[in-house]
Parts: sequence; C-alpha cells; structure tokens
Amino acid sequence: MAYHDVMIPFVVGTIDRTKLDHVDALESIIKDKHAVALVVGLPRDQRGGETDQTARTRDYVADLKGRIKLPIHFQDESLTSVIAEKELVARAKPYEKSDIDALAAAMILKDHLEGHMRKGHQ
Repeated sequence: MAYHDVMIPFVVGTIDRTKLDHVDALESIIKDKHAVALVVGLPRDQRGGETDQTARTRDYVADLKGRIKLPIHFQDESLTSVIAEKELVARAKPYEKSDIDALAAAMILKDHLEGHMRKGHQ
C-alpha cells in the first residue's frame, strides 16, 4: 500500500493584525502546523473592483512577505463575512466577531482550494 502526502486545510483561529506581536503569532502557527502556504482574503467592492481596503491588504502582504517565507495567495473574500454571519445566526447560538472571521476564513480557504482543484482537473 502506498501512502501519499495529503494537505488538509483548516482554520486555527484569528490573529489581530493590529497587535505588535501578530507576525510572531503567525510564525508560531506556521511552524507548529507545518504550513506550506498562506491564503489571504482580498476585499473587493460588490462589482469586483479594488477599494482602499484592497490596497491596504496588498501593502500588508507585501510587508509580510519580508518575514514569512511561504507562498502567499490572495483569494477574493466577497460576501464571506455576510454568509458566515447568516450561518451563525441560523445556528441560534451566541457568537462573537472572531467566530464570524474564523468561519469566513474557512470559506475563503475552501474557495481557494476548490479553484485550484478545478484548474488542475481541466
């Protein structure tokens, strides 16, 4: 029987990038979980255009690339927070903003991986 390496995506939690040690926290997770890449949600407006937040995200990732030695991929995050919050409301249990962010991150990662799988199987 042959064994193959399998990549399993999962959300670890959220990191507040406004905190001074956020890159250290990210590096710790990367090392602990043996991450091979990062996927960053890219905010866009409802027409798919770039916004001020898109530019800030791109600038942040450019700075991050100086410290994180992994491939970093952007993924459109349109409406993921809205969908995540609707799902949490439907569960009828208390939730916090970090729960919305974590669920939205899972959706962003899923969209990214599904997009790569479709490209690989065409």
